[in-house]
Amino acid sequence: MNHLQYLGGFRRHYVVLPQLGVGYGRIPKAANSMIKRLLARAAGLEYMFGDEAFSQDRNWRTKQPNAYFLTGAQARRRFPDLVLFSFVREPLSRLASCYRSKITRPEALHDSLQREGLKKDVSFPKFVKHVCGRSDWRSNIHYRSQAQILNMRGGTPPDFIGQVEQLELHWRMLSEMLADRGHAQLPSLPRRKRNATDSQMKTGDLFDGGQGLIEMAQRRYADDLALFYGEAPLPGHQNGAIFYARDKRTDYA
Repeated sequence: MNHLQYLGGFRRHYVVLPQLGVGYGRIPKAANSMIKRLLARAAGLEYMFGDEAFSQDRNWRTKQPNAYFLTGAQARRRFPDLVLFSFVREPLSRLASCYRSKITRPEALHDSLQREGLKKDVSFPKFVKHVCGRSDWRSNIHYRSQAQILNMRGGTPPDFIGQVEQLELHWRMLSEMLADRGHAQLPSLPRRKRNATDSQMKTGDLFDGGQGLIEMAQRRYADDLALFYGEAPLPGHQNGAIFYARDKRTDYA
């Protein structure tokens, strides 16, 4: 009997499903729950969750056979033909989403955030200043930089990275890539409940009038912006929004 092997640590962020030929580099606040649900559906495992949340790693540990939590390097060694992929989100939008979901909702503040000294009534500017004052190694996973989560600096990057802002297009491209490599295509995305403009408007409202706050957040997430949202198009992709990571240098300063 195969059991999920959970390995703790900062960089064991890939949910590996060998039966699908994929390893998903999960990034909270970047369509993480929906992607996990689709992967479970593709593997025929969705029924095992019942009403349990797909986003919770503990549910994957206890309910999903033949799945592993590994680093990119571990996944590459154990499953050489695996396609490692992830989806990223514009970092200021992701930061605003973290504030809305973790700070402003009526549920009690998570213990890990309380231990950082955060309180439910903290203002958004103070929250941003708190985040910007912490290094990635001391950061909650929900606002840790995406470049660090994926270990882009000197680690084993994904084969494929897409943007949440262009999720429909990039999900289809990923599915086609898997099919080209002999794997099953992924399930189609569900209909979106709200559009990206609505989300961006909320982000804009939170940062409204705070140019200094915006610049502070941009400095904090400079790696994410440079690597995943650079202005220069990447070779072979006119919009520069998606790329095969192993075709792009990641030893940036």
